[in-house]
Amino acid sequence: MKTKKKKSASAFTFKELLFAYLAISKVFYWIDSIGKVLADDLGEALPVLIERLLFQDLITILILIAMFFLTHYMETHPGMRGKFMKHLLLYGVGWVIYIGIIVGYLTLANILFASVTIQIDNWLIFIREISMIYLICCVVLEVKDRLKKKENALYIPAPDSPEEKLALLTALHEGGLLTEAEFTQKKEMATVVS
Repeated sequence: MKTKKKKSASAFTFKELLFAYLAISKVFYWIDSIGKVLADDLGEALPVLIERLLFQDLITILILIAMFFLTHYMETHPGMRGKFMKHLLLYGVGWVIYIGIIVGYLTLANILFASVTIQIDNWLIFIREISMIYLICCVVLEVKDRLKKKENALYIPAPDSPEEKLALLTALHEGGLLTEAEFTQKKEMATVVS
C-alpha cells in the first residue's frame, strides 16, 4: 500500500480556511452584537439579540443535538448494516426530526411568549422552504464527510505486520471506508499472504 507524505501543519486547504472563516465570523457576530447591546443601553438591540438567540440559535442547537443522537443510534445499532439504507433512514428520519423540532418550537414559542407571535401564513410553503435548507445542509455535510474520509485514507501508514494489517482493515471498515464484503475479502487476503 502506498502512502502519501503528510502535509505540513502550516499548509491550509481551502476547506479548512472556509470553515475557519465561518467559525471566526460567528464569534465576531456575537462580539459585535454584545457591543451594540451594551452601547445601546439595552434599548433596541437587546430584543433583536434575544430574538436571534430564541428563534435561530436555540433551534439550531436542538436540531444538532437530536441529529447527534440519531447518528449515534444508527452507528451503534446492530441492525443498521447497509450503507444506502443507513443514509436513507438517517436523512429521512433526520428530516422528520428537523421539521418536528422547528414546528414544535415555533408553536411552543407562540404559546409561551405572548408578546412574540410568529405568524406563518402558509405552513406548506414554510415547510417546503425549511426543507430546502435541510437538503442543502445535508448535501454540504455529506460532501464534507466524503472529503474527510478520502483525505484520511491518504495519510494512513502502510502496515508492517499481519496484526497491523488486520487493525488497519478493521479501522477502515469501522470508519465506513470499506464495505462488509470488501473487509471480509481483504481480511482473508491479509491472512493468506501472512
